[in-house]
Amino acid sequence: MLERVCLQIATMTSPPPIPTLGSPSVSELLGYKEAEIAIDGTVLSRRSCVKCAYNLFGLHQTGICPECGTPVAKSLKGHLLRFASEEYLKTLATGFSLILNGILVTVAFTAIAIIVAILVNLMSNMTNSTITIGFMSFQLPTNYNTGTLESIGNLIQALIGVVIFLGYIKITSEDPGMTGLTYPRKARTTLKVAVIVQIVLNTAVLLFDLISKSRSLGPGWEIAEDAISLISAIAWVVQFFAMMTYCKWLVSRIPDVTLITKITKYTWKLPLIAILLGCLLGLGPLIAMIMYWELLNKIRGHLRQIIESNQQADLPQVST
Repeated sequence: MLERVCLQIATMTSPPPIPTLGSPSVSELLGYKEAEIAIDGTVLSRRSCVKCAYNLFGLHQTGICPECGTPVAKSLKGHLLRFASEEYLKTLATGFSLILNGILVTVAFTAIAIIVAILVNLMSNMTNSTITIGFMSFQLPTNYNTGTLESIGNLIQALIGVVIFLGYIKITSEDPGMTGLTYPRKARTTLKVAVIVQIVLNTAVLLFDLISKSRSLGPGWEIAEDAISLISAIAWVVQFFAMMTYCKWLVSRIPDVTLITKITKYTWKLPLIAILLGCLLGLGPLIAMIMYWELLNKIRGHLRQIIESNQQADLPQVST
């Protein structure tokens, strides 16, 4: 069943109405309809230019976009990413790179923090105190300045968060050639809002943390901090599920049905790993993050292959 869907997606310019297992139909994922062309070659339905989103309705298929000069025929090829503009593809690839690099630094930073905490505890017999950085908690001797370490850790996390935030903004950029589609506008908007909420809350925590070093914020701050943590957790959950939905849409345009199936499994598998294995030295979220990184890296690999393939196809042929 899955193989048949993949073959039909690859050979047709409009998505077939055949559903994949356990997921919306391909046409629902893409929200795409093939352009209607008159006998004389005039475009009879709305079709956006792949480069500037200009409405090509009424233009001849052999003409050019009056806005940017892109050939109209280039915007009528279909929904697959290999037919999208190079600028859009590069924006997607850059966005995924920012997210992947941000996650990689986070994983490395967390791993180092765990190792350092374990080594310090092994070398010390003193009474321990707790330090919390992000979603990880460590035990350190009481003679260590845990407040300073937490501030440094939160600052690093905030900087990493900015990089990842920019990545999400780029990957949720609208494809000019798919302008006007209801789907995946909801997932894209939800993802952006959730990421913005998280970056604002993380910044607020960092600022309050710095202020608390010089003055007392009172007992109300503890309640506010718990509320911020709760809202941030909810925003993260919303972001994760919106990202999985959005990635399905992108991968449907590659197309890679195997990867779509993997995304579907990871949608419930990663939260379970993060929660159930969270009690194991707090390694659950770290393992889930690594698996998430591997999934996004596969999508970036596809994008790079498409960009390279399109660039090679555009190279002038040298006659021998």
